[in-house]
Amino acid sequence: MVAKTPMRRAVQATVTPCGSCGQSEQMVSVAAVVLEESPTVLVRAGNMGANGYAGYLTGRVQTKTRLAAMLAPPARLQTVTAPAVCLGVAVFLEFVMLSNLDPARSDFGAVAGFASLLGLVIAALTCVILVRKRKLSASGPIAERARALWRRCWYCRRCGVVTLAMTGGSNQTLPAHGLARTLVAIARTKLH
Repeated sequence: MVAKTPMRRAVQATVTPCGSCGQSEQMVSVAAVVLEESPTVLVRAGNMGANGYAGYLTGRVQTKTRLAAMLAPPARLQTVTAPAVCLGVAVFLEFVMLSNLDPARSDFGAVAGFASLLGLVIAALTCVILVRKRKLSASGPIAERARALWRRCWYCRRCGVVTLAMTGGSNQTLPAHGLARTLVAIARTKLH
């Protein structure tokens, strides 16, 4: 049995006219379109088991239409939090293993091999953290600026184009297809 949750209504815009047709009654914020076009579906399934007991499964699945995928916001950059936590755990385990390493033990070779493998994991995590930090420092402001521009975009349901509401009243018309890529390019030119 599949039951859809009620769709959220998009807020109609009256301020920003379409950059293509000049009308404003079909303008909807891009964020509202993505939210409306990405419904959550409740899925319930049941089955009678071999032992005579019924088993039920309930889950929620978020779907996304083609329009929602086209108008999706620019991606956030990956942070260094998860690799840093993993690195901390790996360093702690390495410290514990090396402090308890005794050559007289019968499993010395296995423990030393695992400690060496853990050392490689530590080196790999350190490289991941350094690469992500470099990428964040270089592209982080551009990605955040692109997401801020996305929040100021309006979609025309009549024309199928996106209007970027710029400060000072100078709006810019953008294609709906590849919106995130276009906004990143605009953010890159505005920051440099």
